[in-house]
Amino acid sequence: MKTLNDTLNALQRKMFEYYMAYRSGRISQNEYLFKVRSIDKQIDRIELSVLRRLKFESS
Repeated sequence: MKTLNDTLNALQRKMFEYYMAYRSGRISQNEYLFKVRSIDKQIDRIELSVLRRLKFESS
């Protein structure tokens, strides 16, 4: 579980870095959206995995 949490935190940090690059004008809105799309999907998969694991453990 710690590994998933560490991975999730790393992905969120990366997403924030891209956001700051967008806000500062270093990348365009389209580039920002393109870069965070795959990160957002990875985060969704991790969150689903954790929820499934928690549901399984509580059964």
